[in-house]
Amino acid sequence: GESYTWDNIYLWCTPRWNLSLFPTIKLTTRLPTDPRIIPPSDWSYRLYLDYVPAGIVYNGPYEWDLMDMLYSNRKYVEFPAFVSTTGLDGYRFHITVTAIPEPTTLLPLAGAAITAGVIWRRRQR
Repeated sequence: GESYTWDNIYLWCTPRWNLSLFPTIKLTTRLPTDPRIIPPSDWSYRLYLDYVPAGIVYNGPYEWDLMDMLYSNRKYVEFPAFVSTTGLDGYRFHITVTAIPEPTTLLPLAGAAITAGVIWRRRQR
């Protein structure tokens, strides 16, 4: 299916963040309450960690299935907190959303491909 990627998504804490009280930050997933904006469940939503800030020890994971997180008991990902004044040196992610076609939409495409192949073969003779 078709994909779209959003790049350069940053996660960081402001300088006012209290590291002694909150040494980690959690990236959570939640379903929207408005049913008009609930994402299709048959699409793929992948989050990738592209950059870990200098001085931070993080051993993974580096890729997540966001729909799996929504519907499982694992609702968040936890990172060591990183304080930044600009955020541009914080954790950097990208998200890729892929529309996965339903099997019923693949049947007409397969039929069209077979028909085109038969027509092409007849013209070759």
